[in-house]
Amino acid sequence: MLMDAIRQSRIAIVLFSKCYADSRWCLQELLEILKCNRELRGHGHEVIPTFYDVEPSEFRSKSGAFGKGFRRSKARDKEEKEPWKVALVEAGTLSVWHLENDANAYIVTSCIPLP
Repeated sequence: MLMDAIRQSRIAIVLFSKCYADSRWCLQELLEILKCNRELRGHGHEVIPTFYDVEPSEFRSKSGAFGKGFRRSKARDKEEKEPWKVALVEAGTLSVWHLENDANAYIVTSCIPLP
């Protein structure tokens, strides 16, 4: 059901947080979002990677708390690690929003429960 919603969406806002890479579910969703983006780019589909409480440099280098979560996910799901790694690299090449402690971050945290 969620994957169908991803396929039918025109905009996908991917909220990368410190815990994002710990979630197999989030990483699988990212694969589907980016697949749709490749297939539908230019036909009304947009992906907006957004960083909350994680530095884009930590995301790209898989360091800090984000990197620790990614290493845990790779250890749990060895067969999935390469597609996830490729998807994270691809997401890192897209135009991004970086939210820190400002009004935009407040909007995100009031709409989306974060651990």
